[in-house]
Amino acid sequence: FAECALTSVDLTNATDIGKYTFCYNAEMLSAILGTDKVIIGEGAFSYCDSLYELVGEELASYIGDYALACTAICKVDFTNATYIGTQALYMFFSKFYILTDMFRQGHWVAGGLLILLLTGVLIGILYHGMRMLCDKPKRKPLGDLLGKIDVPVLAALLLLTCIVGAGFEKIAWINNLLNNAVKVIGG
Repeated sequence: FAECALTSVDLTNATDIGKYTFCYNAEMLSAILGTDKVIIGEGAFSYCDSLYELVGEELASYIGDYALACTAICKVDFTNATYIGTQALYMFFSKFYILTDMFRQGHWVAGGLLILLLTGVLIGILYHGMRMLCDKPKRKPLGDLLGKIDVPVLAALLLLTCIVGAGFEKIAWINNLLNNAVKVIGG
């Protein structure tokens, strides 16, 4: 069932969800587990980008490596699991999923504060990246890199980063490149 257009699955009678069974089901929103001591195999739901709900996960006894990698799941209960694999919940795009879930659940203030925090972090990264590119290693007041256009350049880079970041997963070759990079880095 990998790379199908499934939106949900009912696995109430399943005892073992095999390796990579539902991986790359980008439209899957939920999965229901029901059997006590169910085994969730390696990569079983990996890259199900929209999967935000796993019902009955507390019944799982084994969670394989990368079982829920790159999903939108933000909250799980694996209290009965005797094994939780390497990077079972690895989320490459976690900040975006957390933000989406905050706004979806009506936590507007917390979501707004997180956006401000991430914006500050990104501006700092861009600023120091500009310093390195302009060969200005010593910290000086703002404006010493490109003159009076430091702030507009930083603002443009921030805006470009947000635009690209918000839609890059829709561009197939970039999404494929990033997924391959994750596989190389993750092992």
